[in-house]
This record gives sequence, C-alpha cells and structure tokens, in this order.
Amino acid sequence: MAPGMDTRAFRLPLPSDTAVFELDEGPVLAEKQAVLDDERAKPICRRIQVPVNLTEDSWPDTLIGAGFDISKPAIFIVEGLSWYLSEHENAHVLDHLADLAIMASRLGIDMVHHDYLENLAMAPFFELAATRGVYCKFGTNDRGVPCRSWLARRGEPVRRGGETVRSLAPARNLGGRRRACCRG
Repeated sequence: MAPGMDTRAFRLPLPSDTAVFELDEGPVLAEKQAVLDDERAKPICRRIQVPVNLTEDSWPDTLIGAGFDISKPAIFIVEGLSWYLSEHENAHVLDHLADLAIMASRLGIDMVHHDYLENLAMAPFFELAATRGVYCKFGTNDRGVPCRSWLARRGEPVRRGGETVRSLAPARNLGGRRRACCRG
C-alpha cells in the first residue's frame, strides 16, 4: 500500500505466480513506471498497479476489480504511509483491510512516535515536505512498539458473509493464523 518508488516485485525472490498489487496515487505510479521503463526493468512476479486514493472508500472495490482475490490469504504491507494520514484515516484503512482479509492473511505496518513529528531537528524536513503539499499528520506515543497498542485498540470484531471475524489489527494470535506485525 502506497509503495511509492519501492520495487518489491523486482527485487524480492518471490515465486513467479505471486501477484503484487501496488496501490498508490496515479501520478506516483506513472512516475515510477517511467523510471522502470527507462531501466528496462522486468518484475520477478505478476505486478499490478492500482491507482487509488487510500482515503476514499472506493479503493477496496478498485483493488478487487484489478484482480485481487478476497478468497485467498494476502500480505498487506503498509509501510511509510501511516504518518501521512490522520488517525481517523489510518483507522479507516485498517477497517478496509480487515474486510479484505481472510484467516492466514498478514499485516505489516509501521508507525512513528508522535514526538518525532514535533522534533525540532526534523522541522526542516517537514517544512520542505509541506512546500510539496505533503503533511505528516499522525504518530502514536504508545510504549514499546509504537503501533501495537494503537492497533490493539482497533481490534473490534467485524462481520462479513454471516460470520464474525476479527480485524487484522490486534498484534497477537487470534485463534487462527492471522497476526499483525509491527515494527518501531
């Protein structure tokens, strides 16, 4: 999710039948594709670009329309995104992921400490980002791994297809093999 210029489908030793869905804004995907074309880069596996706005409710349908199979386990990587979204937008993204996931799905997510967003040493970076329309909005000061407590608070049960399933959010085993993986 929001891979920017990351090239997992090109650099990781993935099986050739793996599908990597890259969800990002259209202009970002286009710029990345231009660079990859210039380099004549070839993905190791199936790579599907999905232009979306992750703050809008339509992105899960767009993802499914691009071929994402909700009947199969998936690995969702949300790296370097959370601080650009508000707390509400982060929660909304996780709610959508919970709806898309089945047991054995995994979530990898990182979050920054809120104090980092207010660190005076980082002010030049944030000022430069703001001149480009990029604002850092969210961090959490949970103890230990910064996202673990925040994710656990997001772990309410959800309903899908007549059965109760738990959100991907809790960073622990949920009676099946679904877990959230956090790093600080």
